[in-house]
Amino acid sequence: MPDYSEHLGGETKAVAVKPKIKLSVTKKTGSAAPVTVKEESKELKPVICSSTPAIITVSAGRTINLGDFNSAKVEVSLSYPCDPDDIENAYEHVFSWVDGKMETIMSENGLSDGD
Repeated sequence: MPDYSEHLGGETKAVAVKPKIKLSVTKKTGSAAPVTVKEESKELKPVICSSTPAIITVSAGRTINLGDFNSAKVEVSLSYPCDPDDIENAYEHVFSWVDGKMETIMSENGLSDGD
C-alpha cells in the first residue's frame, strides 16, 4: 500500500486494513471433476496501523489420497496486515492460525494424510 502522507500535508494518518481468510475443501472421485465441499472467504475486523502496513499472507494446502483414485484437497489462506516493525511476531501468529485451521478442517471432514 503506498504512503500518501505527502498528499495529506506531510501528516501520517492511521490506516485500517481488513484481514482476509480463504478456505476450501475439494473432493475428487475417480475420473469425475473435483467437487467443492466447503468454501469460505471473509474479511475480519479491520487492523489499525500507525503507518503504511505490511501484509503477511500464509497459505497451506494438502491433497489426501482416499484410495481407489479418490482424493480430497484442503486449502487455507490468511492475509493479515501489521505494522512493519511487528512482521516477525505477526508471521508467527498467522502461521500458527493457518496451521491450526488446517488441522481443524481436516478433522471436521474426517481426513488424514497419514502424518
